[in-house]
Amino acid sequence: MARRVDHSPDELKAMILDSAEELVVAGGVSELSARKVAQKIGYAPGTIYNLYANIDALILTLNGRTLERLHDHLSKTRLDDVREFGAVNRNLEKLLIGYLNFIDGNRSLWRLLFDHMPANEEDLPEWYDQRVSMLLSVIDQALRPLFSGIDSKELRRLSVTLWASLHGIISLADKKKLNVVINQSSYEVCSLLITTFLNGLKGHKNFRGTAK
Repeated sequence: MARRVDHSPDELKAMILDSAEELVVAGGVSELSARKVAQKIGYAPGTIYNLYANIDALILTLNGRTLERLHDHLSKTRLDDVREFGAVNRNLEKLLIGYLNFIDGNRSLWRLLFDHMPANEEDLPEWYDQRVSMLLSVIDQALRPLFSGIDSKELRRLSVTLWASLHGIISLADKKKLNVVINQSSYEVCSLLITTFLNGLKGHKNFRGTAK
């Protein structure tokens, strides 16, 4: 068994996160415990709590890493040059496809982002808020060509509204409940939502798109 002096704190944190991720991927959050993580890395359970206050803190860090990966994944999407209203629609659909592909390849980690409820309700740390904001900025950038003179807060409000709506559909599909209300795939329903949302934005006072 490895001794505590064998690894630096940063190395231990990386080992703990990697092991926690393996447990979640293999069996969901119910498989995650300090004892199991410690067993995988060859340390005593107390080592986990020396670096993370509790399991919730470990999960928050793991979720932060998932958000970074999701952002990196979506940032690689090749978007069309925006010269028309239709291009914004296509770009959002490309991001939707990228998001669905990420979920398919990281379903357990994606579920952990939204399904885990911490024991104590506390404000999220600033570094986590920054990761969420960084992810939402991808939608901001896709929507911005439709507007002139809009401030960042209003643009973010639109982005969050669109994302939250899409997330609701995708969550229903993930729980096998979407087909209770409609016999279409999550992609088809989300695609319709994007088109409807964009058409609805045409009444916004700062809208500058041209429908084609």
